[in-house]
Amino acid sequence: LESIARDRQYEVSFNSVSVPTEEILGGVGEGWPVLKRSLDRATALHCAVSVGGAQKVLEMTVEYTKQRVQFGRPIASFQSVQHDCADMVNAIDSARLATYQAIARLEDGLSADREIAMAKVLANHAYKWTTLTAQQLHGGIAFMEEYDLQMWTRRAKVAELKFGTSGPHREVFAQSMGLV
Repeated sequence: LESIARDRQYEVSFNSVSVPTEEILGGVGEGWPVLKRSLDRATALHCAVSVGGAQKVLEMTVEYTKQRVQFGRPIASFQSVQHDCADMVNAIDSARLATYQAIARLEDGLSADREIAMAKVLANHAYKWTTLTAQQLHGGIAFMEEYDLQMWTRRAKVAELKFGTSGPHREVFAQSMGLV
């Protein structure tokens, strides 16, 4: 299956599969709690993947802005570029800390719906915003197939869609505050 990120995707189908009764998890209608625990962990871990991707983009951008010369000096010396990089760090670190908190609660066996929702919203924002800002700071090279930033940008879009976009996660967060 093709994806915008060009990652390898596969479709797996199970037909005429027989599962012994003793191997079935829970009874009829009891599958959601088992699935939810797995989805919660997968979502939290996916947030860590997004944070890692955003961190890589930040590192690429800092290195590039130190080397790219415009008007006789590195573009990293311009205040607006410094502010953009500082904002990237703030977004990434916020997502990282929220992700750590969500994973810690899961590991402690505590409810983590709110923390997972917060981590997903922040990770989506950090990854997407960091890649878009990096594209602006890199200029035309950001879109070249030979330069990896275009790959990270595609991955950021796919990451935003996996395990729910920010909208449904904001709803979970709103519910945790008693707003819904």
